[in-house]
Amino acid sequence: MKENEIIIPWNAKIRHSVKMLLDQLGHLSGIPLQILHVPTNEILLNAVAYSQDLSACTSKTKEVRIGSSFILVIKGFSKNGFDEANLETALQLLYDVLKEHLQSHAEIESFSMELLENYQTMNMLYRLSEALGDIYDIERVSSIILDQAAAITHAERGSVLLLDEDGKRLQVVASYGFESNELKSLTLDLSDTLCAEILKTGNPLIVQDIKRHPDLAIYSKGVYKTGSFISIPLYTVNDQKAKRLLGVLNLSDKAAEESFKSNDLKLINSMTAQASMVIANAQSMKKLRQSEEELKITLHELMSTYENLEKRAVVIDQINEVRNNQLLIR
Repeated sequence: MKENEIIIPWNAKIRHSVKMLLDQLGHLSGIPLQILHVPTNEILLNAVAYSQDLSACTSKTKEVRIGSSFILVIKGFSKNGFDEANLETALQLLYDVLKEHLQSHAEIESFSMELLENYQTMNMLYRLSEALGDIYDIERVSSIILDQAAAITHAERGSVLLLDEDGKRLQVVASYGFESNELKSLTLDLSDTLCAEILKTGNPLIVQDIKRHPDLAIYSKGVYKTGSFISIPLYTVNDQKAKRLLGVLNLSDKAAEESFKSNDLKLINSMTAQASMVIANAQSMKKLRQSEEELKITLHELMSTYENLEKRAVVIDQINEVRNNQLLIR
């Protein structure tokens, strides 16, 4: 199925309603009519068409499209060119009724898909919040976020790369679908990666096939099942609306070797704000703990210095006391 193609189910209920329309119009007009359902190549005939030999008939067709989707071909038949006007009228009437009928089903299907997407998003965010809880370990937090992102998009590979304090290098803090030590703690120069482009623009990127992309083919490295991937920048926004870039979340190798779609990007985008905030909090907690450790070391050194000074002061007092006693003796 192509991107953004309208989905209209072809189930028993819809097939039955289309067949009824076909038979009713055939009964009223006496015109043999046929409908071809393009996606399945299924052909429906009205009762009039069944009762006649159509091989000697002339025919006219009309295509029924909903948006860009090619759904049905309507064909009407007439013997020896008779009833041309009735044939044209019957075809147009059937076309109008079917298009309205299918459009209604398309709108219902679209609404159902939207409800499903919203449910998936809410369910994903709930699971993410529940899984993260009060975890402040950067690697563990990143792994949980990556696992959720891979599950919702059916990606078989993924990674989370975070910028160092200088913003010049990226470190892999979580990976999914790779050999256990393949990417562990890998550090990359930002300028040598596609991530540099993602972080430069601050916009997510979805690619159908990197090898055929005119600007990105040079970044095609490694062995992957498909050339399709998603890269999404992770960042937080302060009160002044300024972005603080954290890193990039990458997903590749969608199951069944399919390409990622805009719906996948939409789902992941919905979680990145929360994910970025949690990662930023984990980084802040890590710095706080490092500062706490450094403070403990400094305090220990100060206490040691103070104890040494105290001991020295006691020794000096003892020396002075001895000297004073010697002076008194003299």
